[in-house]
Amino acid sequence: GCSPDRPASQASRCVRAARTRDASAGRMRFEAGKHSNFLLSCLDILPQPYASLDTNRLALAFFCVSGLDVLGDLVRVDARRVISWVYSLQVLPPAEGGRQLSPERCGGFRGCGFLGAPHSRDGSESTSEYDGAHLAMTYTALAVLLILGDDLSGVHTDGLLTLVASLQGADGCFSAYPGGESDMRFLFCAAAVVAMLRGGTVPPDSAIGVELATQYVLASRAYDGGIGLGPGQESHGGSTCGEPCGLHSTSLHSTSLGAVRPSQHKPSQHKPGSRAAF
Repeated sequence: GCSPDRPASQASRCVRAARTRDASAGRMRFEAGKHSNFLLSCLDILPQPYASLDTNRLALAFFCVSGLDVLGDLVRVDARRVISWVYSLQVLPPAEGGRQLSPERCGGFRGCGFLGAPHSRDGSESTSEYDGAHLAMTYTALAVLLILGDDLSGVHTDGLLTLVASLQGADGCFSAYPGGESDMRFLFCAAAVVAMLRGGTVPPDSAIGVELATQYVLASRAYDGGIGLGPGQESHGGSTCGEPCGLHSTSLHSTSLGAVRPSQHKPSQHKPGSRAAF
């Protein structure tokens, strides 16, 4: 994992170099300090326009923490405080002897404590059928913990992996939660979650049906060489960026990535402002 006192990342060095070049050339400067101040303030209290995103507060924390890491200002984050808050959102399985609950109520992370679960440093049990884990929030929780140097020893791994396995459909893709939307975003989250818990790879005996997931990605290739959010959909920048990363984490990446080749399709030549011919 990354620790706040580690050497500046390559990205943060690039930011500082670009800022220096801009200043010396008399161009508009990249105000890295102001960006850092904004991200730090959002870690403390969110501006009113973000109120509707309260259920996804963990994702916002991830954007803030990773942004500060890129800017080389991670040392300004109260890492212990943020780590403690993230763990408090963990969904823990019921105490021994408790009734059987669905997987999303026995592992993973909530997006925030908006449903009133009692605060606990290590997490808390689900309070109702609506108080369950979310796959994307689980991904961002683990990412924040690793960026801040945590070793993930406080994660209830068994319950989390059971959750991930339960969210994979027959087509190989994953849902955000039982009955929720399912597309390439959540397949990436699932692969990343397992990789973070298994040392950077997704072994065949993991919670993911690797072969099924790989076939879903390959079936989502579009005519232009990009990857869509699902089979038959147009290529999308996010899924095209994320899914080779997801495939690379799996044991099938050596053969699967070879199948994702640039298309031989040549874009139609057209003048600026005119419509391309399809």
